[in-house]
Amino acid sequence: TINVSDNFLHLYSETNAHYGRELLRILPVLSMKSRQLIVNSGSLLLLPHHCSTEEEIRTMMIDFESFLFRMMSAPDAIPPRFITIAKSTDDGYTPPQQATLIYDFVIQIIMKVFQLSEQICVVV
Repeated sequence: TINVSDNFLHLYSETNAHYGRELLRILPVLSMKSRQLIVNSGSLLLLPHHCSTEEEIRTMMIDFESFLFRMMSAPDAIPPRFITIAKSTDDGYTPPQQATLIYDFVIQIIMKVFQLSEQICVVV
């Protein structure tokens, strides 16, 4: 039996009321493993919120581009046939004002690294 403390549920509810209510609604029907994962993630709710500056985003994109170039320079490197990009905007993880900037950077980098002249398919 997992005891989900009132403090955890209160903290979750205070952090994001909608998700807290949804958690309380579905918690009884979740598997024991799922409940344990949720309980164990409670401390993550205490992490500070951080919005990256444009400078930080640019630095991360430069690092990402370098990583992809290094990966593709391996003797046995094979370019991917498909690339999936997930945007975390609906859940609030990526601030809306930064999502477009990050997405545009990622598309530019992928097109450069894999020498693509046009986007084949973009589903937003």
